[in-house]
Parts: sequence; structure tokens; C-alpha cells
Amino acid sequence: MGNPWIFLMCEAIRAAVRSGQTPPDDPCVSTVEKLAMALEHAEYFDRHRGRQRFQVVRKYLVAYSRGFPYASELNRRLVLVESLQELESILQPVVCA
Repeated sequence: MGNPWIFLMCEAIRAAVRSGQTPPDDPCVSTVEKLAMALEHAEYFDRHRGRQRFQVVRKYLVAYSRGFPYASELNRRLVLVESLQELESILQPVVCA
């Protein structure tokens, strides 16, 4: 969850498993790329599932925001998000910077 980039490594993971080696580390993805992807996924969810269930998206948003310096502050805001518009107001300053 929060790491769709793992699919870029499928063949390398399979090869490592077949040969008994350790699979490679996750690809290096910047914070901006992660948050941009989180916003894209939330937009897709909103378009196809509607606002009535937007709270479902929260757990995925938190997964995308792990592992960078201001993540705890951002997570506090993300777990309270009620709509795509609210999420955009939080993430766009970071993603579009």
C-alpha cells in the first residue's frame, strides 16, 4: 500500500527469488512523486466512487506520506480529510512547488 512503484521491479524480484538472492530495494521515489501519486489516486477514487465514501481513501493517503521529515504533521491532516477539494488544498502546495 502506498508503493505502486514496486510493479516496476517485478522481473528483478522474480529473478532474485529464482536464484535465491535478496530482492532489490524499492526504487527511489521522491516525496513529491509520492504525494502527486496519492493525489492522482484520490482523484480517481472521487471520480469513480463519489464523495459519500471519501473517508475510505484516508488510509491510503497515510501510506503514501510515510518516511519523510514532516510526515507526522501531514498525517494528522490527512486522517481528517473529508473531500477531494480539501485534500487538494493540503497537497497541491507540496506537489506544485
